[in-house]
Amino acid sequence: IPNRPVINTAIVSATLHSEGPPLPLPLDPPLTLKLRLLETEERTKPVCVFWNHSLMTGGSGGWSSKGCELLDRNHTHISCQCSHMTSYAVLMDISKREHGEVLPLKIMTYTTVSVCLFLLLVTFVLLCLLHRLRSNLHAIHRNLVAALFFSALVFLLGINQTDN
Repeated sequence: IPNRPVINTAIVSATLHSEGPPLPLPLDPPLTLKLRLLETEERTKPVCVFWNHSLMTGGSGGWSSKGCELLDRNHTHISCQCSHMTSYAVLMDISKREHGEVLPLKIMTYTTVSVCLFLLLVTFVLLCLLHRLRSNLHAIHRNLVAALFFSALVFLLGINQTDN
């Protein structure tokens, strides 16, 4: 489920009655739905969901994506496939950052952190080269600069590893 979910399609309910034995669950073949998006701008991370009455978030159920998967997506429609009958919708995140608008922010972040790393490294080298300033305060500053350098380095190396 997205961080800031909004329902971005109509809520569609489907039932199927059989005069014979009840339909086996999960459905084989699964039900395929093509849903029209209500908003196409500033919506990201579509998730096909169904209303699960057995979830107790608030007492009357909640949206769940178990048994539903996203098949296809274009600018106006989303195709979902679900293995059971109930009420369906597509939840999406409210965000401007899916189709490349993040590039200037990414460039600014990498540039700023790289300059910071370079300056911290220069500061650390200078603090190591100043032999006559051997004191506890000098050692504290050297350790602080080293800690800041490694913190910024971990941030720079891990900034794109958050989606896993």
